[in-house]
Amino acid sequence: MSSVNILATIRFPIEQETEAKEKLIAMLEPSRAEVGNVTYSLFQDQTEQACFIFQEVWHSAEAFTAHQKTAHFIELLGYLKDNAQSVDIQQLSRLDL
Repeated sequence: MSSVNILATIRFPIEQETEAKEKLIAMLEPSRAEVGNVTYSLFQDQTEQACFIFQEVWHSAEAFTAHQKTAHFIELLGYLKDNAQSVDIQQLSRLDL
């Protein structure tokens, strides 16, 4: 079973930076507590302050699918739909195994 590696880049209007950061940080604890989570990190771009990047690793596709069905994920999707300028989600394959 191979892991699932995700990079999610999310951009907001600059005036929403503080609120967006709070909403995204709120995802860390519950997501890290999920069964099947290996890594769940949040980064802020240093040149584009209202741009945030989640780096996620899940043990399996099933674990990632379960994550997408959690209340905190569904709530975040609603917030992103209403507030984000763009959301780019990439599912990556590791080459350095």
